Amino acid sequence: MNMTMLESVLSSLDCPEIIRLNYSGESANYPCLIEAIAKTKAATRAHLEMVTSLVSMPMETIRRLASSGIDRISISLHSLDHKRFPILYGGGALDSFERRLKILLNTARDESRPPAIDFAVVAMHSNVTELPAIAALAADSGASSLSIHPVIRRSGVPPRFDIEAGEDGKLTEPFQTALDLNVKAARDGNPGMRISVARPPDFGHQRGAFTCEQNPFETVHVLSNGDVVACEVMDRKAIGNLRSSTLRDIWQGPEYRDFRDRYAKNEIPECAGCIFRAPVAETGAARMSWGWYERDEGGTLWSRTTSSFECERNGQTSLVLSGLLPGGPQSNSVEFLRDGERIAFVRNNDDQSRPFRVELGLDDSTQTNRFVARVEHGFSPWRRGLSNDARELGFALFSAELTTVAQALQPPTTRLPTTSALHLNRKAADLLFRVLGPLQRIAATQRLLPPIPSRSLPDDSLGVIIPERGSATMLAACLAALETALAKISIRTEVVVVINGSRRADYARLIARYPGFRFIFVSRPLGFTAGIRRGLRHVTAGWTYLLNNDVWLAEDALSNLLRHRAPAVFSLASRISMTSKESARETNRTGIEFIDGLANLLELDGAATGPVEHFYCGGGSSLFQTEWLRHFVNRTTCYDPFYWEDAEWGVRAKSAGLLNIFVPESSVQHVGKATIGRFYKASEVFRIFERNRIQFQLRCIPGGDTSAIRERLLHMPRQTICELLQPLRVASMARARAMFASHC
Repeated sequence: MNMTMLESVLSSLDCPEIIRLNYSGESANYPCLIEAIAKTKAATRAHLEMVTSLVSMPMETIRRLASSGIDRISISLHSLDHKRFPILYGGGALDSFERRLKILLNTARDESRPPAIDFAVVAMHSNVTELPAIAALAADSGASSLSIHPVIRRSGVPPRFDIEAGEDGKLTEPFQTALDLNVKAARDGNPGMRISVARPPDFGHQRGAFTCEQNPFETVHVLSNGDVVACEVMDRKAIGNLRSSTLRDIWQGPEYRDFRDRYAKNEIPECAGCIFRAPVAETGAARMSWGWYERDEGGTLWSRTTSSFECERNGQTSLVLSGLLPGGPQSNSVEFLRDGERIAFVRNNDDQSRPFRVELGLDDSTQTNRFVARVEHGFSPWRRGLSNDARELGFALFSAELTTVAQALQPPTTRLPTTSALHLNRKAADLLFRVLGPLQRIAATQRLLPPIPSRSLPDDSLGVIIPERGSATMLAACLAALETALAKISIRTEVVVVINGSRRADYARLIARYPGFRFIFVSRPLGFTAGIRRGLRHVTAGWTYLLNNDVWLAEDALSNLLRHRAPAVFSLASRISMTSKESARETNRTGIEFIDGLANLLELDGAATGPVEHFYCGGGSSLFQTEWLRHFVNRTTCYDPFYWEDAEWGVRAKSAGLLNIFVPESSVQHVGKATIGRFYKASEVFRIFERNRIQFQLRCIPGGDTSAIRERLLHMPRQTICELLQPLRVASMARARAMFASHC
């Protein structure tokens, strides 16, 4: 594509989110690559990406690339074998690639805002066994992710890849098995890296609404000859050409409108069996059409700046949405349209994210109501300097409920800081760090610490603690599974159920059904740590299994854990399987990574072949040495009501020379957030999680990157700032920092 055509494309774009400067071929061969990057960054605020194999990129271009303004560089690497490399690349040498990679990484490290670097590989029969080695190189290069793309059969394009895939596009069983084994090996060997396989497990011919990442409502491809095509699968069917029309005219023209209409009605043959096709997401009564990201690790569904969704009326009059709208430069807003007409509007005059609740009236003349949401300003965590997340976020959708009664819009439960309050947040952050230093030094000189548990093997007995609130029916299923699991072991056992914030009468049948279990009633609701502390008062066993009320033990779950007890082991984690695909993925095999200076907990692959050490054992389905658990729990009440406390237990155990072990043969099933979701709004859950993320880092990583913490504190809700500055919390934080600093 010549520069004139590129400028024409850029002038036709209206607030693009992502621009990729290559579609196929090698971007490095474009003689004006650096100039094209500069023009694109000057003309748009888009996140700018490119894919390159590096092997033929001129050295001078590589030296200039990291400082060119490019935001992400995906390195396409398909082999580390000296003989196979030139075959797969049609020339070039592995030594040349390695020299260029070294130069790119060295120049990127010198930049104050370096581009994100990740790796991608096309997996095929000839190179599938190299995936672990490629993942290791990516990890050593500092990449945050590796994307694995199983090869695609393309009609009329040699080679056919008969070994890898059948005529229907599905991977053959032998290749799928080889792929799964090598992906698992890559993940096991590089636990801190995100390794994804870029193909839905079930594709093609799904019934109902569908979408894909290259849908015609959000994406467009422009080829070097000016052809505008809908996607890479249909790249031989041009919808227009830039030599005769502008991109804006083509995008808004009748051919594209007709294509979108047929796409929405599932009338395009190529889409019916496409490997990239996937069912749309659903939240409550709302079904997402286009303009949405996949749910993140926390289960949150984010829109893009423009998105579409629909719902079935089913005799109701309104659709009530609750969500979270990020702040903007001065303010931000989201408007909701039905049939092109605005029917609702939400404005956020704060600089920080604000929960909202909005009611959308339904058209009673049609069963299916379709809506479009437009957010005024996208929120980019990458641009804000919060993480490597390059998504341009619109709003988060928490719930969508049909109703027949007009509901008054409810204000957010938590006031977030206005722009004028940012100065106060900055002063609060400065105060926190000024106070922490002296307190940490004072704490380091104190020797009045309680005695720690002995290193001998604990008593051969088992206690089980179950925190419970308002879920008698779910608790019944939990206790039934527990009873079966306890029957498989021969040591002394004791079970304590801590029922808090609930009526005693609701549990009368369970108390009668399980006379050997102890039921403790506390009238007020308790946080997780407080509930565990209350239960530990009644436990005399040497080992304690912490069991959430929404977790169901397999019959051999406890027996498979108990045989791995040892004096040097603090905790043993059962492997979690989620009961619903809609729930956030959990395995109970954990890791930690730091993205731009901020701690992020990882759920690693649970398909280990045997016990393996990991970061921490989750407090809802794991076995702990009782005395060590009591020792750690007494020091982590600051995390109540929930989240991150068990991560600190893991850090404390490691600093004490103890092990945290994941045991895959001990399996449990988990419903996921069954209790939290009933008693806390999603916006409050998010706020507490983020508060405790910062608290964990301030407590457990005393030498961490405080600039990242200060940036996050600057945009925290006022309530969070006040909580973090509570005197007892700050004093506890200083003692923890002193303790961990002494072990560094």
